[in-house]
Amino acid sequence: MEFIGDDGISWCNEARRQWKLREFEFDAGMLEYFTDMLPKGFKVLDMGCNIANWYAPFQDLGADYVGVDASPVAIELARERYPGVTFILKNLKEIDFVEEFDLAFSHTVLQHMHVETKDVVFPKVFRALKPGGLFVFQEKCDVLTPTTFTIPGWICYAENFRFEFVKYHDPAHGFVFRRPVK
Repeated sequence: MEFIGDDGISWCNEARRQWKLREFEFDAGMLEYFTDMLPKGFKVLDMGCNIANWYAPFQDLGADYVGVDASPVAIELARERYPGVTFILKNLKEIDFVEEFDLAFSHTVLQHMHVETKDVVFPKVFRALKPGGLFVFQEKCDVLTPTTFTIPGWICYAENFRFEFVKYHDPAHGFVFRRPVK
C-alpha cells in the first residue's frame, strides 16, 4: 500500500530515500527551545514520524515515545531501526488518543497537508494532549503556499482550535502551543 499525501508526495518513497541515504542525524538543539517546559519522563507523540529520525533525541531526554505515520514503508523501517519502540501505522486524521501525551511533536509534516486535512488533525491533537500539554511543530513559514502559512497565519490557525500560543523559535521555525489546563 502506497501512501500519497495531500501534496502528491509518495511518503513511502520518501521513507525509502531517507533510509537509503541514511539521513538519520538531527540536531538535538532543535528541541532545546521547549524541552524545559516538559515534565521529567514526558510522553511524546511524534506525528508523521517517518523512519523515526526524532526517536534518539527524545530518548536522550528520557521521553516515553510513540511514533505515528501513514506510510507502511516508514513504519516498517522505523520498527527495523528501533525494535520494541511503539510505532503506529495510522493517518493523523484517524488518531484517537485521549489526554495521553505531554507533547505532540511534528517536524515538517503539517506544511504538506491541505487546510481541510489540518481541520481534522488539529482537534485530534488537542484531544490527545493532557491539559497543559504542548503542541510543538516545526514548519515552513517563510513562503506562503496552498498548504503553508506565514508565522502569524500558523499562530492564528492553531488558536482557532483552542491552543494557546507560547512562543515561536527561529531558525527551526518552531511553534510552541499549549493545551489550556481548563
